[in-house]
Amino acid sequence: CRQIFVAGSGATIEEYIIHMIEMAVKKLGIGAQAIMAERFGAQTFLHVRYDDDRVANMIFARSLPYTVYMSDGEPKGVRPVTATVQSKFFDRLIEDILHFFESGEISFDVKETLEVMKLREGAVLAERALGEWIDLNRLG
Repeated sequence: CRQIFVAGSGATIEEYIIHMIEMAVKKLGIGAQAIMAERFGAQTFLHVRYDDDRVANMIFARSLPYTVYMSDGEPKGVRPVTATVQSKFFDRLIEDILHFFESGEISFDVKETLEVMKLREGAVLAERALGEWIDLNRLG
């Protein structure tokens, strides 16, 4: 995957954008350089810039279902994937948390977790500075 578009919703961007960012980082990995926000009515569009050909875009609105579109960069490479709230995600999350407490082993890449948090912080700042690129390398 070289390109990803994620749509989703929630009460506030501060609280819910992390879920869309997690999907993008899981597919594109680390290395985001900057993020910018634009507003169209009540919707916020986020554009993430990398130093290579990877692209991430997100749209946050209070009523959109979580949807992911991924592409390898070729016009025919688009594969729509829709995630629903009725998934087994939380069951698996609880199992994973219990496994961590029993074994001490983590099931995720710590670098990806730090990337998610950096992008979340950048998204919140970008929403307050619409149209301006936020340099992610200057954040925490």
